[in-house]
Amino acid sequence: MTEGELGDIYTAETIILRTVAQAKWLGIPGEIDFPGAGISACATCDGPSFMGNHVAIIRGGDTAVEEALFLSNVAGHVALIHRSDEMRAEKVLQDNLLGTENIEVMRSQRRESFFRLNGKLAGVNLVSGFLRPSDIRRTQVWSPKFCTLIRKATF
Repeated sequence: MTEGELGDIYTAETIILRTVAQAKWLGIPGEIDFPGAGISACATCDGPSFMGNHVAIIRGGDTAVEEALFLSNVAGHVALIHRSDEMRAEKVLQDNLLGTENIEVMRSQRRESFFRLNGKLAGVNLVSGFLRPSDIRRTQVWSPKFCTLIRKATF
């Protein structure tokens, strides 16, 4: 039993709470140009439609690692792209991640931009080693068929 804002009393055997979360974009050029064309905020929602493909997860916290582990059961290859040498995810999650054969962890990668080919996501430009200009080792293009941007939810 609970009391509503206007003083009404509600009773029920089951209560369903609905919260609304809105994804917070990472600010990478091109990320908002691909709705429904390769970039998603929810691996569990959209991942199964990319069965067997190469996918990328961008971030390194608990949620990113959990979604990478989920996608490793769906995708042929998963790249977890993280900007630092050290991930923030719990150690047990990191251990599971590193023990999963089809997951590649790409550390110290600055995400420069996303780009398209024929209206679909074609890849992400990455710069490795970005602390000082002298540390930049290479620029590479990694081409997933699906990319999930893991970001903090705002409520």
